[in-house]
Amino acid sequence: MLSSLTMKTIIVLTYVATTTLAVSASVIGGAGNLARRDTTPAFELDPLTTEYCSYYWDTAGEFTCDELVEVWGLTIADFTRWVGVSLSYFPFANPSITPKCGNFKASGRSYCVAVEGEPQPTYSTTSTSTITPTTTTAITSPPITKTTATTTTTTTPGNGIQTPTPYQAGISTSCNRFHFVEANEQCGNIAAAAGISLADFYSWNSGVGSACGSLWQGYYVCIGIIGSTPTNPGNGVTTPLPIQPGMTTSCNKFRFVKTGDQCGDIAAAAGISLADFYAWNPSVGTGCSSLFAESYVCIGLLGCQVLSPPPSGQHCGRLGVPITSSSSGKLVGYAAGSPYVASVAACAAKCLDTPACENFYITPGSDCTLYYGPVSFSPNGNAGSRAYYQQSCFKCPPIDPVRNTCPYKSPAPSDVQCGRIGVPIASSGTGLLSTFTAGSPYVTSNNVCAAKCLNTPACTGFFVTAGSYCSLRYGPVSFSPNGNAGSHQYYQTSCFSCPSKATCAMASPPPSSLHCGRVGVPVLALGSGLLQSFTDKYTSSLGVCAARCADDTLCSSFYFKQGASCNLHFGAISFSPNGNAGSSPFYDIGCFPSCK
Repeated sequence: MLSSLTMKTIIVLTYVATTTLAVSASVIGGAGNLARRDTTPAFELDPLTTEYCSYYWDTAGEFTCDELVEVWGLTIADFTRWVGVSLSYFPFANPSITPKCGNFKASGRSYCVAVEGEPQPTYSTTSTSTITPTTTTAITSPPITKTTATTTTTTTPGNGIQTPTPYQAGISTSCNRFHFVEANEQCGNIAAAAGISLADFYSWNSGVGSACGSLWQGYYVCIGIIGSTPTNPGNGVTTPLPIQPGMTTSCNKFRFVKTGDQCGDIAAAAGISLADFYAWNPSVGTGCSSLFAESYVCIGLLGCQVLSPPPSGQHCGRLGVPITSSSSGKLVGYAAGSPYVASVAACAAKCLDTPACENFYITPGSDCTLYYGPVSFSPNGNAGSRAYYQQSCFKCPPIDPVRNTCPYKSPAPSDVQCGRIGVPIASSGTGLLSTFTAGSPYVTSNNVCAAKCLNTPACTGFFVTAGSYCSLRYGPVSFSPNGNAGSHQYYQTSCFSCPSKATCAMASPPPSSLHCGRVGVPVLALGSGLLQSFTDKYTSSLGVCAARCADDTLCSSFYFKQGASCNLHFGAISFSPNGNAGSSPFYDIGCFPSCK
């Protein structure tokens, strides 16, 4: 039995034979008119369609994009080039076919399926006659240059470097590294992948303009000149194209965006926080307003890597055992089954994400133990010894959130309290969360106390005296300037540049498969129930209650009423929609990917 596509192909080939005798004749078949292959388009045509098109296909619902390409024996590269590829990075660009056949109109549209007399694109310094597209947006085809001059093959006489053709007009004559521009690429992405600055890219390729307005698909551009070296040697990960503009160069996991996808759903499916998704893909905006379909986004980063060679004087993998020290000690240990024992990099990342952690011991597969304070290590190759690493042995991606210590913002915010000495005062909606004193890892420095606050649900500020005191507070500022005995420096969390887990943001829009604010009551269910109930510090906002749930490994959902209750639940969803008295909005913790 012949496949549907085979039957369609036979019909088309029969039709082509017919139109060879009478190109303008229409063919009637089946329930209605078949689309025509004609020298004149019958429907709307992309304005960037090549002027060398000799035949058009008028769609009437019988083919998908892939089928049309296959039936006419084309390549998708040629098909998209002839009909004008949409630069999805520009929201007002021509809405035509994307490199993966997106935006194809199955009916009521004309597409080019054959060209005649189209010249091979070349660039020459001889006199030319140039036809330039009239549109100023979404330029994906270079100016058509008709010339009989011999194409130049060296950047400049005598430098011995073969220059591939065709190349972008205005390319540097000192170029020794080249990049072929594919559909939907952008100047910033090309520069980042090559490890060069965008300023250098523009300088070496003056023809593209200062805002990438004239970057031509199918041409070579310069990504290195004689005597230059990349500022970033690359990360060893092959990045698929096209990518979302501005995507981090430290990415190692990617997701192809389809029409209808939303940032929150992508983040939730990838198991990452929405805050991380926005940080790794900054051009989508903080409200997912510029997420482009038919492009790749980042959903995972490279892990922390051991520096090579290791820093002088540091312990980076030497076998030994911990020793007792008055200012250092164990924070937490993870055993077999934990993701943090999988590798040295995984344990290092956990250390850098844990307030006060400065070093760790590891046996891959079975143990990852985090320590605070100065080096507490004795070289020892006997049984029980483990590899010991200081955090300074590692380099992490620059965008990787590091929370073991938090640096001050510079300059300090002018409208908040950042280090003024005083005492707490009583105030409605504020209070003490927890206090740490001498001997605690969290009193090591102001920056470590800040990291602890920013990793503690509801914490908005703290009093600190380095070496002896770290007291975490919740609620609005409750501070009185006072230099008397018992006073401490007071900081609000906004004085520091670490990311915060003190509150969580709900995905926007919320995942459609989860309960994210539906009003109801809990119902009895096997394996689920009330975990904890709060009526004070965790009721100040929805985000704070969500952060408290995310901080408890058993919490799977919660009911929330602002200023009144934050009730954490464990186990499977135990919820019944109900608008009666006693009902509360119900939330699955999956609604808040920013605190996962």
